Amino acid sequence: MANNNIEQMASQFLGADSADKLAGKEGDINQLLNSSDGRKIKSMVSRDAGALKKAVADGDTEKLQSTLSSILSTEEGARLAKQLKDMMK
Repeated sequence: MANNNIEQMASQFLGADSADKLAGKEGDINQLLNSSDGRKIKSMVSRDAGALKKAVADGDTEKLQSTLSSILSTEEGARLAKQLKDMMK
């Protein structure tokens, strides 16, 4: 059940309309990124930055979804995702 919820959140964040829902909220997003949870997530992502850039360049959505699912399965990732989800309402 939790894994399915993570997959739903990953799909929602990767969806085309996510950018539209977050437009104009750059300040709020920056606050999240600079929060304690945001810094921990940035650190996790930076460890795998080269592989993620390659996945984006190659269109490897499986790698991107896997990385996002890994992040969302952490306490910090789940809190950050909830805050982003709330912003998209």
